[in-house]
Amino acid sequence: MSYQNKNSKSYFFNPECYFIQDYLCSYLNNNLNASEKKNLENHLKKCPSCSFEYESLIDFKREIQRSISDKDIQNLFQNKAKKIRYNKNKNLFDAILTIIFIIILIASITYLFLKIFDIASSYLF
Repeated sequence: MSYQNKNSKSYFFNPECYFIQDYLCSYLNNNLNASEKKNLENHLKKCPSCSFEYESLIDFKREIQRSISDKDIQNLFQNKAKKIRYNKNKNLFDAILTIIFIIILIASITYLFLKIFDIASSYLF
């Protein structure tokens, strides 16, 4: 999700927030160990953006609890967590491909420049 509290920066700018987002659904379903739960709770106390995200998830869960079973809710949250992880992995993959493309482009330009310089120098000397 990309909710943003008006008074805070987007969680994408804070690496801690970026990873906290993965744990929100698990926290909501009581699927964290004690250490993870404590870390998340401490983060939520100091981060308005993640707190806003958490409150939005609570509101969302309350709305859907009125119409579907607990098992369906758990599956929905697990699917949402998978989608969040997929999007993060996809963004990382896109960044890696971009870097590889830039490296290949620089290498190609350098090769062409050296080839042109070699041809030009053979005519001059």
